[in-house]
Amino acid sequence: AAGTLAEPAARRSPAPLQPTGVVRFLAIGGGPTPESNEVSLEQDIDLVRRSLPEPGVVLFAGGSNAESVRELDPTPKGDPVRTALGELFAPRSGRQSRYRTPRFAAERATLENVEAALVHALSQDGPPLLIHVAAHGDQGPDARNNMVALWGGRALSVAHLAELHERYTRGLRIVATSCFSGG
Repeated sequence: AAGTLAEPAARRSPAPLQPTGVVRFLAIGGGPTPESNEVSLEQDIDLVRRSLPEPGVVLFAGGSNAESVRELDPTPKGDPVRTALGELFAPRSGRQSRYRTPRFAAERATLENVEAALVHALSQDGPPLLIHVAAHGDQGPDARNNMVALWGGRALSVAHLAELHERYTRGLRIVATSCFSGG
């Protein structure tokens, strides 16, 4: 079973990529690097995994054991003048951040893991598969080539998702909360 918010990271094991029974949902979230995995993406995936009927597969950022969730660190670090100069001349996300593991069990959201989970779930007979994506989207030259950025820097395009789905007869429903998810 998936972990709860109160469970410490050391006691959680990753959810199986191929759980027992007909997979009802895939929850895919995060971005390609720890700096792009805001707490809000983690919260979206956590709500989905707790709300939908099991079994499901959760793929989030670098997985259960990776410190890949970015939180703002309220404690200033280093020389305040140097910090201010860094923000002025070399702004970047993550400068005033700290990182932690996700608060739920998850597999790494790599393209390979997403493809494997999709193929496994779509090859099963059952009700339509629900895919929920909470990630960063990139715009392609047309809507079919819009994509979702996944852990490790590779992306899943709409066209590739359609190709995977067309190999199987199982229905598919997608909810995407990412930039360019609407075409």
